[in-house]
Amino acid sequence: TNTLTQLDTSGSTLSVGVDYNGAAVEKTGDTVMIDTANNIMGGNLSALANGYNASGRTTAQDGFTFSIISGTTNGTTAVTDYSTLPEGIWSGDVSVQFDATWTS
Repeated sequence: TNTLTQLDTSGSTLSVGVDYNGAAVEKTGDTVMIDTANNIMGGNLSALANGYNASGRTTAQDGFTFSIISGTTNGTTAVTDYSTLPEGIWSGDVSVQFDATWTS
């Protein structure tokens, strides 16, 4: 999921969005990180785009941007002013799944 829940009795929730290189990472579709055939070189992952067929190992590192994209005051009512949400601990699971397809 991409939901954090307030650990009090309010039932408040926050939805977390994920971006990669300025593009939203959606649950319903794939996000292409490297596609050399279409000149998508992967930003900071370009070492992989250029070194995938070389002998030895190639490493690279990049990052994702996580942000709050929506919230509720009680699990159902949309929040319009985030400052009204209760302070405290928010808990949940936010993750990005990787599936790689290598073709030549």
